Amino acid sequence: LDQATAATLLASIDRALADGRLFARPDLSLAQLATAAGSTAHQVSEALNRFGGVTFHDLVNRHRVDDVKAQLLDPANDRYTIEGIGASAGFGSRSALYAAFHRASGMTPTAFRASRGPIEPSSRGWP
Repeated sequence: LDQATAATLLASIDRALADGRLFARPDLSLAQLATAAGSTAHQVSEALNRFGGVTFHDLVNRHRVDDVKAQLLDPANDRYTIEGIGASAGFGSRSALYAAFHRASGMTPTAFRASRGPIEPSSRGWP
């Protein structure tokens, strides 16, 4: 792959992961992602590793962690357990969630949720 082709493919990979929350499938494989991105597993792997500087698993986990963070920031999700939120983002186990979350953010999901603090009405978009 040349750099321009890889850049286009990386954008397709990101769209494929985000559209329909493909990243949230716990059984997502490189081949399935490649099909969704309109490419081959080999090309996706090369684009990610060589041009994106990330492995397939790290990329998927990055999307999953971002989703968990967004859910933890939403007070409407306070009734859900962290493990339930992690499962909805595609994590297959509590340990996988905590390891990926800590690697990406330097803190546990529990600490992240606690750091949110009370939400002021003005920060919810209310006048």
